[in-house]
Amino acid sequence: MSAMNPWSKTKKIMVTLASLAFIVLVSLPFVLQSDRLRADITTVSRGQVIRTVEAEGVFGLGESRTLTAVNGVWLTGEEEQLLLGSLVKKGEVLLRNEAGETLVAPIDGLVTNVVCGNPGLITVTACQYDRITLLAPAEEADSFEVGQKVVFSESLSGSISAVADGAVTKDGVTGLPVLVEFSDSAAAEDFALAGEKVTASIQVEVSEEKAVYLPKKCFLTDASGNLYCYAVDEKHKAYTVFPSVGIIGDDRVEILSGLSVDQRVVLEIPEGIREGIVVLPHFIESIEE
Repeated sequence: MSAMNPWSKTKKIMVTLASLAFIVLVSLPFVLQSDRLRADITTVSRGQVIRTVEAEGVFGLGESRTLTAVNGVWLTGEEEQLLLGSLVKKGEVLLRNEAGETLVAPIDGLVTNVVCGNPGLITVTACQYDRITLLAPAEEADSFEVGQKVVFSESLSGSISAVADGAVTKDGVTGLPVLVEFSDSAAAEDFALAGEKVTASIQVEVSEEKAVYLPKKCFLTDASGNLYCYAVDEKHKAYTVFPSVGIIGDDRVEILSGLSVDQRVVLEIPEGIREGIVVLPHFIESIEE
């Protein structure tokens, strides 16, 4: 049996090493990829944080007057259907008996209630387009105060001018009466019909103009209900932060402590993120007020 040629042995070793090197080079990106990911990055900023609360009200109604039907007239269901919900002018005849006696509208307004019988009752409510009373959630009573902005639409807004001391129940709905004055009564008159139900957004818990905040989509919630996010250090490595938060607004969360202005945070939490992983940004979004 002849001895192996030393050169052949060396050649086999070199080929084996080259193959191993090729395998390492090919697989290295996949290894590195598991230790990094791409995500959108934002920075902790200063600005306004607003939370809104929905409230409902009946539009265009003010002072009410209740009248007793003229002598000898029974209000019937047919008359109720004719009168209820109709807009009337001051002095307009609502009912007339056989003797020619009449019941006239005392004010311009909407007939909001009719009680059949003898005597019958008719309630006329004035059309009012400079203010509205909303029923807001009673559990939010401590959140409302005079001066807060109330938005009905892009073209119509107002502000709270008074808040009731306690909740009331009206038409089966319980809420806290909040009086809102419109900023533009002409726009209000075109907004809805008298007697129409409308919904508005009361802007409550508005923080200082330069509060520290992060977008709401930076956060996740743990099993205990605590908010947390992933910050990114100078080496682009992610780490978990449980900041102390204040107002949780519609799209922003106020940061009281635990994060500082201009600190980088993952904007939308991608799948696979964890402590220590390298996060490479798609772009950096910084919202300046």
